[in-house]
Amino acid sequence: MRHNNSRYAFLVSSPLDLRRGYGTAAAVLGLLGALHRKGKRVGLLEPSPLPGSDLFRSWWFNRHVSTELARLDVDCVVGVDFDGYRYARRATRKPFVSLLHGVKADELLWETGSSKSRLARQARWERVAARHADLVVAPSAYACRRACETYGLSPDRTRVVPNGLDLDHWPAMPQPAGAPTVTAAARLVRRKGLDVLIRAWPEVRRVVADARLQIVGDGPERDALTALAADLGQSASVHFHGVMSQSDFRRCLTDTHVFCFPSRQEAFGLAMLEAMASERAVVASSEAALPEVAGDAALFSDPSPESIADGLVRLLTDTALRLSMAQRARRRAESFTWDHAAALFGEALSDA
Repeated sequence: MRHNNSRYAFLVSSPLDLRRGYGTAAAVLGLLGALHRKGKRVGLLEPSPLPGSDLFRSWWFNRHVSTELARLDVDCVVGVDFDGYRYARRATRKPFVSLLHGVKADELLWETGSSKSRLARQARWERVAARHADLVVAPSAYACRRACETYGLSPDRTRVVPNGLDLDHWPAMPQPAGAPTVTAAARLVRRKGLDVLIRAWPEVRRVVADARLQIVGDGPERDALTALAADLGQSASVHFHGVMSQSDFRRCLTDTHVFCFPSRQEAFGLAMLEAMASERAVVASSEAALPEVAGDAALFSDPSPESIADGLVRLLTDTALRLSMAQRARRRAESFTWDHAAALFGEALSDA
């Protein structure tokens, strides 16, 4: 796929709204900004406001995007997740890259409730986009492997381009005073493992009686998680903050002693990386891409209440260990920048 590699059209049918879909929006906006700084001409095609569901909006956008692309003079079309799946099937087209923030078919294994059918449809679209793409880019080796396994891809058509950070926006923070505080940030769905964290919380409180837990994010599991905290007698110490802006999340981290990311399935873990950049010690699940991203800069736990509780208690009660892990986390996060990601993205397209 050798070409001028300087003019990209990105297709995104989901709103790039940090409050609605934080991970994907932050990843796409970060990469676009870095490509622009490198002198690339980057265009973004998004759907017009339409009535109906997000799924309908995505379908409508993909049905008509080929007409829009025909008017553009670009070297390469980049479809985010499943977007561009209809364009990817065209016999005559510009080189097409499938940019996977996650792997929908892998996420589907953990989905429950009414959103399962929506995600199943998106996974079918994503399979088409990935299988017809000239190149598939994903944020971790784990995500590339799962894309190959679930979509039947050849590994030589995949590349790893990790997500990044703007480190100026995520400075290291002084360590907090006050009550021992654990923070988790994720969409409230089953695969994120927040039910495991809440089940672990009574054991944490048994050892650290004044500890408090704050959960940032929203989603279909919120009522169930709130009820679980109440059933375990933890309502007073577990606080659900809902969706936060990026600046509010940074402020939330100022009071955080330990960040916990107990996800059962994760293609990268951008919120964890942001906490690491803020110089916060991390307890993370040992599943999926999290060890790959955090390296030796986190305590890893099985996604079980006992293991999560053990990791949190260790960091909350051992100040020297917590400070050492916080410093290690910051150093690890400094290796993930959007400028580096943009350079890898350009290399991947040039070499494919």
